[in-house]
Amino acid sequence: MRKKLQTSTHISSTASKTKVKTSGQAIKLSKSHINKKRKAVSKANIFFWNIRPRPTLEQLKLLSISIEHYAPDIVCIAEGTSSKEKCKKLLKTFEKLKYSCYYSPLSIKNKSLGLPYKFKPLGLKIFVKDKNIIAEPFSFSDQRANGRIIQIKIKNGKDYDSIIFIHNKAKKGGKEWNDYQRDTLSQLKDMLYVGKAARASKRSLILGDFNLEPWDHILRSKVYMNTFFLNNHYSISKREKKERIYFNPISNDLHNSKITNLGGTFYSNSDGWALFDFVLYDKDESKINYEIIKSIGKIDILNNNATQTKSFLNFDFDHLPILVTLK
Repeated sequence: MRKKLQTSTHISSTASKTKVKTSGQAIKLSKSHINKKRKAVSKANIFFWNIRPRPTLEQLKLLSISIEHYAPDIVCIAEGTSSKEKCKKLLKTFEKLKYSCYYSPLSIKNKSLGLPYKFKPLGLKIFVKDKNIIAEPFSFSDQRANGRIIQIKIKNGKDYDSIIFIHNKAKKGGKEWNDYQRDTLSQLKDMLYVGKAARASKRSLILGDFNLEPWDHILRSKVYMNTFFLNNHYSISKREKKERIYFNPISNDLHNSKITNLGGTFYSNSDGWALFDFVLYDKDESKINYEIIKSIGKIDILNNNATQTKSFLNFDFDHLPILVTLK
C-alpha cells in the first residue's frame, strides 16, 4: 500500500462559498468567481481524475469545486468507490451538480444491460452534463475488463465520436508492464479494431489512467496500441491510410510547461513522478487540446514550492486530473 501523503492544506465548503486554508492563510472563492472566466467555446470538454480508492470528505469537496469550475461536458472518475455505499455517495455528489450517470459499477443493477460481473469497486464512473450529447445509450458492447474500459459515443454532426476511457491495472510495484496490463490493452484493441461502433466513428480517442508510461514497449508496439509520443503529429498524420497510429501529447505538454515541480501526472513518495494519465488520438490534432490540471482557481493541487517538503501534491491526492478539449 502507498504511504499516506501529508499536507498542511485544508479546504472547507458551504452552500454559498468555499474557504481554502493553505499554510495558515484563508482564501475565499465564490462560485461565480470560479466560473466567470470560463466560456463555452469548445464542442466538448472531457475531465478525467483518479481520486484514490477511499477519497476523504475534503477530496470530494475539491472534486465538486473542480467540476463547478471547469463545467465539463463529460466526467470520468477512476477509483473512489471501494464499496457500494461509497459509489452511491459519489453518484449523489454528481447528482447535486446536475450531472447524469452514464455508467458506474452500480450499473450491474440494470438487468437489461446484461453485464456479466458483480460489483467491481475499481470500475469507472462516467457522468454527462447534458444527455443530448450522447449518440447512443450505454450497452453491453460498450464495456470491457469488468468496467475498466468504457466507451461513450457523442454526437459530431451526422456522425459521432467514440471516446474510450480506461483505467489499466497497476504494475504491482514493478517497473515493467505485466500480463494483467497486456490483457487489458488486448481488450482495448479489440474494441478499437473489431467493434462495429468504433469503426463507424468519425474519430476515436482513448484517455484515462493507463498505469503505463509513453515509452513502455507495450504501448508503442504495433501488436497493441502503436503509439508515438515524440514525433511531430503532422508527420504521423501522413501515414499510410491502412495503418492506425495513435499520438500521445503528454511529453509535448510537459516540455512546454514552465510550472515548477510538474514532473508527470502521478506522484508517490517511494517512486516519484510517473506519466500515467493521458489521451491517445489518431487524427484531427488541431481540434484536440490536452491539459494537465495543476490548480482549480486559486486552489493549488500541485505543490509549487521550489523545495519538496512532504509531497509534490496537495490534499493527499496521488494523481493530477486532466482535461481534454474537442474543438
